[in-house]
Amino acid sequence: MRCCAELLVLLVAWPLAAQAPERDGLVATAPSQQEAVARNVAKHWHVDPATVRIESAVPDPWPSADTPFTLMGDGAGGIWIVATEDSAGPRRRTVRAGTMQRVARATRVLERGVALSEADFAFDLEVQWGPPRPAEAGVAAGWVTRRRINAGETLRSPLVEAPRAVKSGETVRIILERGSITLVLTGKAIGSAALGERLQVRAETGKRLEGIVVGPGVVRLEHTGANR
Repeated sequence: MRCCAELLVLLVAWPLAAQAPERDGLVATAPSQQEAVARNVAKHWHVDPATVRIESAVPDPWPSADTPFTLMGDGAGGIWIVATEDSAGPRRRTVRAGTMQRVARATRVLERGVALSEADFAFDLEVQWGPPRPAEAGVAAGWVTRRRINAGETLRSPLVEAPRAVKSGETVRIILERGSITLVLTGKAIGSAALGERLQVRAETGKRLEGIVVGPGVVRLEHTGANR
């Protein structure tokens, strides 16, 4: 009789367990409208939906994922209005949206003017609220701190900046490429800039030009009217 009773319990419990699948030891929950909103925001921002995070301004539970909604606003500052209408009438929910970004964090206190070494920072993920902006993961060894930075603080401009490839007043090579012809001039830098940044220079002729820093002491001119 005891065996029969245990078998009966097993037969009853098994179907119930099958209806509640588990993931990593937790019972899976039905998708909510929050996930649908995240996918919609991802389309507006042209990013992977998996990177989008949505935070509601009210503690009310989200409706189910199949509840129709309209996303209102332009997402300035990451703020959107989710408009829903159901049997209870029209509702408006203010949400904040952001994306997960790879950032560099200081592993120790860094004083102003320190050139970063690989031991001074580590990469991590954090939510950056608002529309996507250029990732801060470009931080690398050699970047320079512009003020004192605490351990754990995110390293981003203007707290740190790439090392200057050209310094103000420095003599630079000015390269102009036109088809198969390459002209190399000499001039002076008007200001300082890192690799990839725009910089104005003054050629030996006295003409003021503008180009992109492509190497230490090297500026490549762009084909613009101002440089002709």
